[in-house]
Amino acid sequence: MNYRFFTIILCLTAISFAAEFENMRFRAAKQLVKGGEYEAAIEEYRAVLLDEPESIEAYFEAGQVRFLQKRWNAAVQNYKLATERNPEHWKAHRGMAEAYEKLEQKEKAVAKWRFLADKGPADGKKYAEEQIKKLLGVTTKEGNAEKKAEVAPKTTGTSESTGPASTDPAEYVKALELYRQGNWDESLKYLRQTLAKVPGHPGAYYYAGVCRYNLNDFSRSEYNLKKGTKFEELGFNAYYYLGRIREKQNNNAEAIAFYRQYLPLTSNEQGKKEVLARIDKLSQI
Repeated sequence: MNYRFFTIILCLTAISFAAEFENMRFRAAKQLVKGGEYEAAIEEYRAVLLDEPESIEAYFEAGQVRFLQKRWNAAVQNYKLATERNPEHWKAHRGMAEAYEKLEQKEKAVAKWRFLADKGPADGKKYAEEQIKKLLGVTTKEGNAEKKAEVAPKTTGTSESTGPASTDPAEYVKALELYRQGNWDESLKYLRQTLAKVPGHPGAYYYAGVCRYNLNDFSRSEYNLKKGTKFEELGFNAYYYLGRIREKQNNNAEAIAFYRQYLPLTSNEQGKKEVLARIDKLSQI
């Protein structure tokens, strides 16, 4: 009996010592971070992970250090490792969203902020919603959402209106409202209703293509976008998205062809600059 009691005490002591040693590592790492010794702090977290490979906080804190180093991709990977082990680690999800913003991966950032707005703690929902609006080019004025820029990534037209015409059905008006909020799935529902009421509606096809692009449904996005090229206001942007789809599919020749169709149709200098850079890059591959 005494032997068993001694063994239990020994085990508890060992566990307590291991926990205290881990805490010492965390405290040391935080001090190193305060002194700007980021790589030394990372080594402390690596040491923790050698003993505790599933340490959620070690992955998260390593992500925080990588973020401070402006190593955004490395930060994302560490945050992911934390959220894989604890899907409700909201700070890691937020860190990932902010890192995606730094990487200019707008679609991923929006998706992550939307996840936080939908699933995250109540005290962070308003901030997440504001970030979504900011990324989608929506601003607020006197409590009312206003469109600041077309939702397409970086390469939209300049002053073209994306509002519905007075003759457009109510379903289309609702679809555009949801589109501007970045609510792609709900927008698609109303765009389908629009097409059922007005078959061949080019604006509905265009916006359905962009929504599906943002949802990574590239096959159906392509179908919609090709029909959306007839949309007088923004149909030229469809060529940009078609180019992006082909680029993602590693079909560089067709991507360049779509980009070249986009260039003479837009007056957006920023869009032209980005597309020319993409063409140059793809031509060298």
